[in-house]
Amino acid sequence: MSKVAKIGFMVMVLSVLGLFSARAAVKPVVQFRPIALMQSDGIYDIMVDHYTTESRWWGSYTYWDEGETSDTDVGYLPNIAAGARIDLGDKLYTELTGVGGLLTSEYIDSSMFGFDAALRFKFGKNGKFAVGPHVGLVRLSPEWSGSAKVEFSSTTGSIAGLGFAIDFGDMLGLLLQVDYLSAKSDVTTSGGWRSNIKEIDFSGPMLQLGLNFKF
Repeated sequence: MSKVAKIGFMVMVLSVLGLFSARAAVKPVVQFRPIALMQSDGIYDIMVDHYTTESRWWGSYTYWDEGETSDTDVGYLPNIAAGARIDLGDKLYTELTGVGGLLTSEYIDSSMFGFDAALRFKFGKNGKFAVGPHVGLVRLSPEWSGSAKVEFSSTTGSIAGLGFAIDFGDMLGLLLQVDYLSAKSDVTTSGGWRSNIKEIDFSGPMLQLGLNFKF
């Protein structure tokens, strides 16, 4: 079992146990993360070129006539999550959420759906601050936004990292996450287009900042 899977299993077990605890208090939560940046070498590495084959009286020949490649390795992944916060006493809580978002970059776009489990340790006056790990699964369906005929396979990846939370009251808080996304997708081309890679690796670090609403 991988480290990510072990952490995820631990968080899931604590969350389920928390639901049956007499001390547990469950609150609905909505998290809106408009600032979510990811760095991926795969977004930058992929290049697609178009070749045309023409026939002449002496035979046929193939030549390059156009290409598309990204000039950046940065993607933008704003997302929103909704679920439950489960208090496990005065110093600990978990959050279980479903997540949806949209990845955009220079040539690659993708919807993103998933599930996330977080474990937070509270500290400071009245438990205003919290820090802890989180892990989740994400489903990506990448598409090429340029004119090239490129297709990607849908893929399931993982995301894990460390979250920092600050509560500003009973309903509003700030959430900062430093994460790492792991996901790969197969690359296929048609219509005379060729790619320099057969598999794109979306893996890379992420930074997310947003608001945490509790009800």
